[in-house]
Amino acid sequence: MIVFGMRHYGKVDEIEGLGYVKTRFAHIWFLPLLPLGSMFVTSEEGDGVRGLQIGLSGRSVLAAWSRTWVVLTTLGMLGLMGFGVIGLLDTLIEGNGVNEQTVSAALMSVGAGGLGFFGLLFNIGLWWGIGRFLGKASPARTAALLTQLGMAPAPAAGTIPDLADHAGDDPFQDARPV
Repeated sequence: MIVFGMRHYGKVDEIEGLGYVKTRFAHIWFLPLLPLGSMFVTSEEGDGVRGLQIGLSGRSVLAAWSRTWVVLTTLGMLGLMGFGVIGLLDTLIEGNGVNEQTVSAALMSVGAGGLGFFGLLFNIGLWWGIGRFLGKASPARTAALLTQLGMAPAPAAGTIPDLADHAGDDPFQDARPV
């Protein structure tokens, strides 16, 4: 049985109290393949989401695909660790004594298990890093998203408004002589 359809993946750029960005993908077996469009999600109900359409978010697509590959390679690393342990146990249980062939098989098994273990640690760190660095929207990204959504961000406290837009204006044009 082949499972396919459309789902939202790649949660990034969360703005506290407002929402976050997700991308709708065509998927097979819940693996995101083709990005179809991004949206700023304001609420989720079951498998459905509510929000506003925005342009395709590269960050969201990157997060979805990266998380997918982290999961797939983690499964591969767990399999490699399993083969390493089984190979080592098989070598030790055979009891053919210590010779070049058994030492070689044991070293390959330990190497496979070690590679799987360190690959697993790397994937855990990568998963954490994706969430850490793409999860929350930076102030600049927040401003860009709010502008894209038609909600102009409030100026930050203590900042001076940009007066370049009013360079040619006469501040005294409405003044009347006394």
